[in-house]
Amino acid sequence: CEQDRRSACLTVFGHVFPMHDFANSRYVMLWGMNILGANQGLWESRALLQAKKKGCKLVVVDPNFTETAQKADEWIPIRPGTDGALALAMCRVIIDESLYDKDFVERYCEGFAGFRDHLRDKGYTAEWAAEITGIDAPRIARLAREFATTKPAMSAIFKGSGYYTNGGDAARACYILDALTGQVDNPG
Repeated sequence: CEQDRRSACLTVFGHVFPMHDFANSRYVMLWGMNILGANQGLWESRALLQAKKKGCKLVVVDPNFTETAQKADEWIPIRPGTDGALALAMCRVIIDESLYDKDFVERYCEGFAGFRDHLRDKGYTAEWAAEITGIDAPRIARLAREFATTKPAMSAIFKGSGYYTNGGDAARACYILDALTGQVDNPG
């Protein structure tokens, strides 16, 4: 379960383990990550709760109403194993509406044009993802816009998607949201 996340981080960021700077975030989107439940790093749990007290919006994408989902500003009860579809549709909205960080993408992201074309060629729209995830298209588009326009923001995934054969790809799509919006190696 952990290897999917590590592999995704390695292929997207070049490092196997992401650092979560919850304390400085204004928008945190957690995917299958019950950090306020059983967690190995209590400092992360404390930092997330402190960020919430300072006004950080917490969005939890999880089929289960976990301890973390209970504390979230918004719980997204996604169909199990469909995280990748939601993340890809969010990427498509961000790109189509030019909400991505053009400077960051140009300087640091290889293959952007191919990724953009792939999203369009395969029809990875909010409407497409709605059918798969059980999350309606307007909500998917709103989440994409909020994530892209709130700085600093972070998208982080953990073990939830790792229980599915598409877990590694789902994790990459979740982390690509960070890259598209220039939320890499910055506070928050």
